[in-house]
Amino acid sequence: MRRCRLGVAARVRLYDYEQACEAMERRRPKHPHIRCFFSGWDNTARRGKKAVILLNSTPDAFGRGLRAVIDSMRNEPETPPIVMINAWNEWAEGMTLEPSQQYGRGFLEALQREIVRSIPVSAPR
Repeated sequence: MRRCRLGVAARVRLYDYEQACEAMERRRPKHPHIRCFFSGWDNTARRGKKAVILLNSTPDAFGRGLRAVIDSMRNEPETPPIVMINAWNEWAEGMTLEPSQQYGRGFLEALQREIVRSIPVSAPR
């Protein structure tokens, strides 16, 4: 992950989205818990020069990260089979799933793809 300091007073921190997701997955609690995942992060609207920005948050990267979270749950039967997605339209922090001009329905389609992929073949659809 990479940090970037801009000027004397500015302390904007830049990280790669997929690397940040991998780091969070490695550091998650060992006890049973409900998993959370997110589509991106950029809180410059709220934090200005003290913002944290995750770069390269794309629908494909979101899908890969969500797949890793879902797959890791398969090895932990004591963990509730629930993944909370943060957030539907948190524009002030760069976390959106709803359609946009940049990605269209890409994040929603990635979410659907990973949900369908995670359903066991023997389960009724």
